Amino acid sequence: MRGTLEEIRAQIDALSGEEKEVIMKGFQSFKEQILHAIEHLKEGETFENLLSEGYWMGDIIDQLMKNSALILGRTR
Repeated sequence: MRGTLEEIRAQIDALSGEEKEVIMKGFQSFKEQILHAIEHLKEGETFENLLSEGYWMGDIIDQLMKNSALILGRTR
């Protein structure tokens, strides 16, 4: 799925069946991780300090950079 967090949530809401709950849990976890990373970056946290939280943070930072949500170490 692609789009803003709101667009992705709307796509998940349109699903039906047992898969919807599993997908929604994964989406909620991903969203919380993104918001966690963004808050730290807004407070001036360095990438190195964020990466010390775990490998998952590297994945989140990578996704934010690939989708142009981070520019030169700053959030949009």
